[in-house]
Amino acid sequence: MANKYHRQSFSKGKLVTETVKKAREAFKNIYKTNKKKENVVDQLNKNLEKQRKKTKAKPEQEPYNLDVYTDVMVSDFDKKTGPYFDRLKKLKGKK
Repeated sequence: MANKYHRQSFSKGKLVTETVKKAREAFKNIYKTNKKKENVVDQLNKNLEKQRKKTKAKPEQEPYNLDVYTDVMVSDFDKKTGPYFDRLKKLKGKK
């Protein structure tokens, strides 16, 4: 029996499933390896080493490009979707 203050046909399950689907897809993409993804990650690691040598930062400190690295890991390089490609589109639009 539905409470008189709640809508009878409204279910929260439909709202939650969309966000859960996106989270699961992002989690799957973290472990997918692709040659392009590996190249981008390698380049980010090289840039990080150069930056650490310049600033003499400790390895325990958070890297300056952590958000970019996270975006790369979550993005799907097969479908070319995700935060990394959104960032590229924004940069391409500014030029």
